[in-house]
Amino acid sequence: MDRKLNRRWTPVLAGLLLAPLVAAAAESNEAADAVALRAQIEELDQKLKIIERRLELQQETAATAATAAPVVRAGGDRFSLASTNGANTIRFRAVLNVDNRLYSNDLAPNGSPLAPGANGFLLRQVRPFIEGTLGGFVDYRIMPDFAGGRTVLQDGYIVARFKPWFAVTAGKFKSPLGLERLQGDTDTRFIERGLPDKLIPNRDIGLQFGGDLGGGKLSWQLAYLNGAPDGGSSDGNTSADADSNDDKDVVARVFTLPFRDSQLFRLRGLGVGVGASWVESNGQLDGTGAATQSLLPSLRTNGQQTFFSYRGGTTPTIAWGKRERISPQAYYYYGPFGLLSEYVTVKQDVRRVNGATVRGDSLNHSAWQVAASWFLTGEDNGYRVPAPKNPYVVGGKGWGSLELTARIAELDLDDDSFAGGADSFANPVGSASRATAWTVGANWGLTQNFKLLLDYEETKFTGGGAGGADAPTEKVLLSRFQFQY
Repeated sequence: MDRKLNRRWTPVLAGLLLAPLVAAAAESNEAADAVALRAQIEELDQKLKIIERRLELQQETAATAATAAPVVRAGGDRFSLASTNGANTIRFRAVLNVDNRLYSNDLAPNGSPLAPGANGFLLRQVRPFIEGTLGGFVDYRIMPDFAGGRTVLQDGYIVARFKPWFAVTAGKFKSPLGLERLQGDTDTRFIERGLPDKLIPNRDIGLQFGGDLGGGKLSWQLAYLNGAPDGGSSDGNTSADADSNDDKDVVARVFTLPFRDSQLFRLRGLGVGVGASWVESNGQLDGTGAATQSLLPSLRTNGQQTFFSYRGGTTPTIAWGKRERISPQAYYYYGPFGLLSEYVTVKQDVRRVNGATVRGDSLNHSAWQVAASWFLTGEDNGYRVPAPKNPYVVGGKGWGSLELTARIAELDLDDDSFAGGADSFANPVGSASRATAWTVGANWGLTQNFKLLLDYEETKFTGGGAGGADAPTEKVLLSRFQFQY
C-alpha cells in the first residue's frame, strides 16, 4: 500500500515542486516579450515622428512658395502684380490722348495770324505710369508725360495712410484747390478744362495732410507747397520742379457729401466744398531790370492761344506781396445726369517799375463755370466717368456709352490791370479784360479703355484788340482719341 501510495502522489508532488519553476519561466518569457514589444513600439513611434516632420516641412515649403509667388491680374482697366496677402502691389497703367484742333478763322485773340500748325493733330498726353502699395498702407505713383516733344514728371509722390482720417502725402501732386482740376485726366467731360482752371494751380511739390471723416462724408486736405502760378505747375518754374523762392503756398480744402448715406436718394450725389490758398512772395529782376521770374502767369484759351499776359521786357510787371485764392465748388449727380460748378477768385499784389514811375496794386481776378452732362445710354453719372453698360463689341450688340455735354464759363480780369496807359500792368492791346466761353460736346465711350470726344467751343473777348476793340472770337472744333489702361 505504501508503495502504491508513493507512486500515486509522486507526480503530484513533482508538479507541486515544478510549478514555481514553470511560472517563473513563463514570467521570464512574458517580460522578454514585453521588452521586445516596447522596443518595437518605440521604433514605430520614432518612424511616425519622422514622417510627421517631413509632412510639416513639405507644408511649410508649399506655404512659403505660395506666399512668395506673385498674384498676376489683368483686368479691363489695368495690369497688376500683387503679393498673396495684397499688402504689396504694383499696377502698370497708361493714358494716351491724340487731339486735333480746327479753327474757323486764322486770327489769334491778339489779332495776329495763327501760328503755323495751329490747325492739326498733336499728342496732348502720353503718360505711361506705375502706381501701387507697399506694406498695406503706403501708396505711390510715378507718372511721366512725353507729349509735346519733352519729358515732364507729372506725378511723383508717396502717401502714407495711417488712418482713414489721416494720411500724409509727399512729392509732386495736384494742388488741392479746384474741383475740376482734381478730377482725373480721363474723368473730365470736356477735352479742355474750363476757364476757372486758368486761375487754379495744377501740380506742385511739397507736403500734404488729409483724410476722410464720417465714412467719406467729409474730406479735408492741408498742403504746404513750393508754389505754382495760376494755371501752371512747378515744372514751369524758372528751374523746373524747383522752388522759385523761399516763400511757400499754404493750400486748404474741405469737401462734403452731406447726404451720402441718406434715404433721400436724389440728394446722395450732392457735394459741396471750398478750397483756398495763401502766399506772400516777390518776383525777381536781373541787373538790367528784366524779370528773372515774375511769378505771374500768361493765360491761354482752350485752343491754347494767349489772350492775356502781364507786361514783360525791361520794365516787367512782377508779383509783389500777397496772392490769395478762394474757390467755392459743388457738383450734383443723379442717375444719368451730372452738374459741376465752381468759382474762383484771385487777389494778386503786383508791382511795376517804369523809369522813375513805380506802381503797385492789388488786382482781383475771377472765373466761374457751370458744366452739365447726360448719358443717353443710361449709365449712372458721377465725379468719375462710369464704364459703359454695354461695351462696344465688333459684330455684337454692344455700342458703348453716349454722353452729351454743355458748359458756360467766364473769366474776368481786374480793370485796374489796364489802367495807367504806358505804365499799366498789362497792355490792353493784345490782352483781353474778359473771356466768355460756351462749349457743347459729345463723348462716345466704346469701352472703359477707349473713348472718342468731340467739342465745339466759342470764346468771346472784351478788349484785347487794337484801338480798344474786342479781340476776335475764337471758334474751335476739338476732337480726341483717348486710350487709357
